[in-house]
Parts: sequence; C-alpha cells; structure tokens
Amino acid sequence: MNVQTRLVSADSWIDHDGGECPVAWSTKVFVRFEDGAEPAQAYAAGWWEQFWRPVLDRAGRPRNRIVAYRYATGPLAPAVNLPALLDSVAARRRAA
Repeated sequence: MNVQTRLVSADSWIDHDGGECPVAWSTKVFVRFEDGAEPAQAYAAGWWEQFWRPVLDRAGRPRNRIVAYRYATGPLAPAVNLPALLDSVAARRRAA
C-alpha cells in the first residue's frame, strides 16, 4: 500500500516532530505548542509558519514550537473508538 500513515490519538491529535509543516498551507488546523498551549481558534497551517520548526528568538533561545496538530475540517474523519465499534458489531451478530 502506497499511503503515508500517521498515528492519530483518540482525540484526533497528530504528533509533529518539529520539522516542516506536514500539511498544505491552506489546510485549516488546530495546533498544540510545546508548552501545552492550544489556541482555541483554527487557522490555515501557513498562518503558523514560524512555529512548525524550531526557530531561535533574538536572544538565541528556541521559540515555542508546534508538537501536535489536528484538522479543523478536511481529510480526516472524526476519530473512532475502533475496539468499541468492533465489540458492538460482534454483539449485534451474536444477537442475530
């Protein structure tokens, strides 16, 4: 299968390793910063340009960077609790 796979947590957050922006710049995303802050507003990924990779501030200290993101709208469907879904399917089959 020629598909790039990313681990997505149960609450839809996708870990980011601190490299370049992993999605198209026009993709609307929520972000989580290294210090745990999660802005309530989603913006186009390009809006967060300076935070996708480590950048030093004027004093030479690393700036806060994005460590996780999730889609506001777009290619990912809502996260599904797969074990619970399979359990409910199995229960319906046993009952039938």
